[in-house]
Amino acid sequence: MKTIACVGILVADVMVETVERYPEKGVLEPVKAITMHNGGNAMTASINTKKLGAESYMVGMVGADMFGQFLKSRLDEAGVNTQGLKISDKAQTSASVLMIDKNAELEKVIAKRLEPLGIIGDGFKPNTRFSHYVYCEPDSEDIKTMLEASKSATGKEPIVCGSCLSDLSVISKYGSSSAYAFGIGRDFSEPGGAHQPNEYIECDKLVEYTKTIGSYILRVLG
Repeated sequence: MKTIACVGILVADVMVETVERYPEKGVLEPVKAITMHNGGNAMTASINTKKLGAESYMVGMVGADMFGQFLKSRLDEAGVNTQGLKISDKAQTSASVLMIDKNAELEKVIAKRLEPLGIIGDGFKPNTRFSHYVYCEPDSEDIKTMLEASKSATGKEPIVCGSCLSDLSVISKYGSSSAYAFGIGRDFSEPGGAHQPNEYIECDKLVEYTKTIGSYILRVLG
């Protein structure tokens, strides 16, 4: 059996449906249901990895709150090893609120474009996600650990900087001052850069990335 560690974000997704209209301040509006689901790239990957038969480990951080308890319980239910999951009493678990709008204008626009193609759908559910603005101290222990891991694995000096991207490998707890992202990629302005049709990454950089993540996991798990 293969052992795979998934490092990154865990998010509690709160879904509210169906929102007929956004109420004014101080006004209550009934909704059909409010449900909570697990999300975050790393957590989703860890559960799917376990379903595929591998020994799956989740490495990340949640807060000591109801969202964190919910996410850990979902991991436990799925049989994912949570030895590398840190529970912090200094930060809140990342959560998103997704409001499903029954009468969204987007549904009408898409339906109109699909109609000439003979495609008739049974409805769309546009979602709105609210994410936190985050800042991480560059001299935090988490970043120091990642810098040490990167230097040890690649022999190169990593760049520490801010970023507008949210789909990189986010370490620790996404959506708080404890979160930061580590990744390799090409700049938006460069040929083959992020989100371009011909986006790519060199194989040697992918190997360096994998070695760095492995080195970081060993440091975190001891």
